[in-house]
Amino acid sequence: MIKSRQILLISILMLITAGLTVAAPNNHTVYYQAELLDNLGQPVDATLSIKFTIYDDKVAGSVLWFETQPSVAVVGGIFTVYLGEFSTLSPSVFAGQDSRYLGVKIGVDTEMSPRSVIASVPSAMRAGIAEDVVDTSITSSKLRGKSVTRDKLNDKAVGRGQVGDTAIGHGQLGEKAVGRDKIQDKAVGRGQVGDTAVGHGQLGEKAVGREKIQDKAVGRGQVGDTAVGNGQIGNGSINSAKIQNGGIALINIGQNGATSGQIMKWDGSAWVIANDDVGSTDGDWTITGKVLYTADEYGIARYGNILHGPNDSTHVNLGVEGQTGSAGLDNKYATVGGGLWNWAEGEESVVAGGRSNAASGSGAFVGGGNSNNVTGDQSVIVGGIENQTSGINNIIGGGENNDIISNSSFIGGGAFNLITG
Repeated sequence: MIKSRQILLISILMLITAGLTVAAPNNHTVYYQAELLDNLGQPVDATLSIKFTIYDDKVAGSVLWFETQPSVAVVGGIFTVYLGEFSTLSPSVFAGQDSRYLGVKIGVDTEMSPRSVIASVPSAMRAGIAEDVVDTSITSSKLRGKSVTRDKLNDKAVGRGQVGDTAIGHGQLGEKAVGRDKIQDKAVGRGQVGDTAVGHGQLGEKAVGREKIQDKAVGRGQVGDTAVGNGQIGNGSINSAKIQNGGIALINIGQNGATSGQIMKWDGSAWVIANDDVGSTDGDWTITGKVLYTADEYGIARYGNILHGPNDSTHVNLGVEGQTGSAGLDNKYATVGGGLWNWAEGEESVVAGGRSNAASGSGAFVGGGNSNNVTGDQSVIVGGIENQTSGINNIIGGGENNDIISNSSFIGGGAFNLITG
């Protein structure tokens, strides 16, 4: 039979004051020392298995905690253990104001009686647990920097009801406190930002990127009137890539100093505000009354036509796929009035219309028709089909396949007529 005389029970848990030496191996153990005597009153020397149990009553009650330490060294009758070394001793075991009682069982013997009262509940252990938190007791000075991390907050824990109206204003956010690294991608939606809540001083450099904003999150109600001014947008920060095609309407363009009748125009190097040129010259055309003039000696041509030679500025070509002048020659005043595939090649030559007609002589004229050809100077084919004249001062009035090779001759019409001398 082994008798136990408990000589010391203390708790030395948690860091109570700076510089305190903690003898316990961890923060949730209780230092316990006792003396064991045999039935003759002699000190025991042995290695024993000892079971420790904590109850909420000195006789019966409930078991709040227990552990068995299998190899406790007893020397000269004295042994020392740390309760909680083999089975976690939670501070909750000592919750409340009631006393706790320790039962000790040596080996296969029955538990010793009476139980030892733990009159001084391990107060240092309980000191680590606040029984109650007084309202407003947790201030900003009590929180370490960055102590409130994302994992401390339940999903959507900070909702509209947790933040008072206008609670987060300029004064609550430090200068550039909200940086890009503080915002989860697409975390900022239309419902997350109050009207005019975030000023430019609260956002770090480039803090709000496209990936931080949900689609259509920034609506008209999220941007205060005049909120985005020159000071909010860096010089050159909005380039062509930032503007959606068709995104700028006339209503979005300011007056820019223009007065009535003025327009925005390109001056060769930049866009400027200048007078409208309707009724005056714009460098290419002049309108006087109801007449349109070229502002200089320009040739006039329909798109796709060809004006040949260094004097092409004297040509007029209003046909389709027509030509005037001759490459390498300085023929002047050639005119194609209309038609298709016509060519006024000679100087002062004219093809008034028709199709595939040519006037290559100087002063030659073709009035119309199809495939007529005047190669002689001062000669005329009024119309017809495939008529031609190579002499000077000749006239063919019309017909088909008529030909004048001599000079100063006339064929009024018909077909296959020929004048040679």
